[in-house]
Amino acid sequence: MTARRHALQSLLRLGTAVSPCRLYATQRASAPPPAASNELYDVVVIGGGPAGCALAAVLGSLDALDNKRIALVDSGKLTETRQWEPPADTYLSRTLQITSNNKRYLAELDLWQQCFEDRVQAYSRAIVTDALGGGAVDLLAELSPVEADAAFMVETKNLVSGMLKALN
Repeated sequence: MTARRHALQSLLRLGTAVSPCRLYATQRASAPPPAASNELYDVVVIGGGPAGCALAAVLGSLDALDNKRIALVDSGKLTETRQWEPPADTYLSRTLQITSNNKRYLAELDLWQQCFEDRVQAYSRAIVTDALGGGAVDLLAELSPVEADAAFMVETKNLVSGMLKALN
């Protein structure tokens, strides 16, 4: 099965968004022809990673896009990611660091609640630098009158799985 064909079969209907588009899949010479899809969507978000899931969730939450259809398409296996259960004895090495404002926004969209919060590490301080060492951002929780934590480290798969659960 080609990645594009799998992506078409992994469409998540989110319910909402702008000018109609038709989804097509190209095939490789050795692959069987993909099943025809006549489904129309108003918005297609390509990529089911953290950014694509967050974008699809935001678009789906907008009142202005209430009567539109949104599709989230990815070449990976979105169903498997959605059903991910964390291993009890290890952590995954691919992580993201998000600010307390990011976390609050994800919670407002009802996305954060689907994550395994016991696998999230809070930080009171985070210093983010660029690759050349010429710039830095210092996030310090004690400077915020609202937040107890400056940032959170979360496994990428945990965050994406939680967002996919909320979107489906």
